[in-house]
Parts: sequence; structure tokens; C-alpha cells
Amino acid sequence: MVNDLKSWGEGEGENFQKLSKESPAFAAEIAAYMIRNQRTHYGPINNYHVEIKPEANAMLLKIQNYINNNNIESI
Repeated sequence: MVNDLKSWGEGEGENFQKLSKESPAFAAEIAAYMIRNQRTHYGPINNYHVEIKPEANAMLLKIQNYINNNNIESI
């Protein structure tokens, strides 16, 4: 459960962690943004050690379709 997950730090960092845990759509959107725009920050992505599993790909496609079908602006 989300209530069982500890947040670290305080202030904006703690608030960001809480929002990420309480809003899976936000977490997915920020992860997609970071991969698109801040890719060089993440070693495994740069070194091609990332694997997109079919289950994850299917979930991301559902999110993308939901956003597209509901006129929701992405980041």
C-alpha cells in the first residue's frame, strides 16, 4: 500500500515522493518526460541496459491512448 512506503527528506523532495506514490499517472508521465528529455542522466539507458517488457509496453500504450482520447496535455 502507498501508506506503507516511506518518503525521505522533507519539503519539496518529500512532497514529490508523496505525489509520485499517490498518483501513478503522474509517476508514469514524469518518468516518460525524464527518459525523453534527461536521458543522459541515467546510465542504464545510455548503456542500452534497459529492457521494455511487453507488459510495461502494453501499460504505456494504454496510458498514451487514454491521454490522446481524453484531450489531456502531456508535459
